[in-house]
Amino acid sequence: MIAAALASRYRSLFVIGRGGMGSVEAALEVGDDTAETYQRVVALKRLLPDAARDKRRAEMFLREAKLAKLLDHPNVVRAFDYGEIDGELFLAMEYVEGQPLSRVLRTLAEAGEELPVAVACYVLAEVCEGLHAAHELRDAEGRALNLVHRDVSPQNVMLGYDGHVRLLDFGVAKIETENVTKTGEVKGKTAYMSPEQAMGEPLDRRSDLFGVGAMLFECLALRRMWGAGTDMEIIRKLALEEPPPLEDAAKDAPEPLRVLYTRLVARDAKDRPATAHDVATALIALVPGGKEEAARELSAVLDRHFATYAAEQRKRLSTSLDEVAPEQAAELRASAVPTLAPPPSVPAVATVNAEPSPRPARSPLPWIVGAAALAGVALVALRREPAPTPTTIVAATATATAAPVPTPVTSAPAPPPETATA
Repeated sequence: MIAAALASRYRSLFVIGRGGMGSVEAALEVGDDTAETYQRVVALKRLLPDAARDKRRAEMFLREAKLAKLLDHPNVVRAFDYGEIDGELFLAMEYVEGQPLSRVLRTLAEAGEELPVAVACYVLAEVCEGLHAAHELRDAEGRALNLVHRDVSPQNVMLGYDGHVRLLDFGVAKIETENVTKTGEVKGKTAYMSPEQAMGEPLDRRSDLFGVGAMLFECLALRRMWGAGTDMEIIRKLALEEPPPLEDAAKDAPEPLRVLYTRLVARDAKDRPATAHDVATALIALVPGGKEEAARELSAVLDRHFATYAAEQRKRLSTSLDEVAPEQAAELRASAVPTLAPPPSVPAVATVNAEPSPRPARSPLPWIVGAAALAGVALVALRREPAPTPTTIVAATATATAAPVPTPVTSAPAPPPETATA
């Protein structure tokens, strides 16, 4: 239940995810923009008072929120507002409907269906565009932050039912001028870490590109690049072994894609592409029909496997709006529906609503938004992914422990093997 002070601005619709540290719920925001009153559906993330009393958690939450407000890119989940009311920290984010890439890949594997190479290239190209915006981020004074996401993984890529792709979860992002990570401490998921990240060495943007390479392998093979080993086993491979060739994932992958993958997962950061934008350009060149066609194909894949969940999401939102704001419900639904997935036969891809800025995600409290796309208004959700678990690897011992906090969850009643718990 939203606290009284927050309830004057945010009217609860339904809970998306909840954990011991906080919760994420869909809410109707009622606000004033100069002289005009507006309403929109948002994902309201809250760090509850008990958790907020932990100084480190509170600092990480607020840092995530501030980063979110700085980022404004269509391939990054947006943040609208954040603050503290009665000891409760909150972050209002874009409400999005869709599925995390991790769930989509697992569902395809279980169905014995592959993700088309062109769609995989499109998805990762969009991820890279969002990453590049983060890497290029500057503060209010125009100073480069030299941000590194540090958790580029399928769990943090949201595929909207409309075919739109968003990157999320900047909670463990590293800013060059900040020292938010303890000495010898490594944040992220081991299965997608670069060798230098796993070893606790200095990082730059090229570390995130290694994670993109690991995702490329997984998109085509429908299994993780380093296999299903433990964190310790993966750390050992990162230190001693070369990543498997892309041919192991897809024998029919075009040669330019194999070359790009080899560069992305190069052990030495100097051998990787210079920027995420360069990678996006190379990937899109491998999408024959262009972005719009790939987005329609992605939307069709989601429709085949998640149509029931999408319908339930929409019904849940519609019912909640009827209860909370009966007079405005029709208008709010109308602003939301255009971004929902069009039938595969419709030759159109919904565009992202141009509204306030985006958002980051995750930290020692591996948090954040998992979501899907209601463009005019939007939301982000919380999700617990079974593996690889968000880990904290301490010093050279590489001992990994799952952080006792909620991880992102989708807003839909989650499909089986990946339940939406926080």
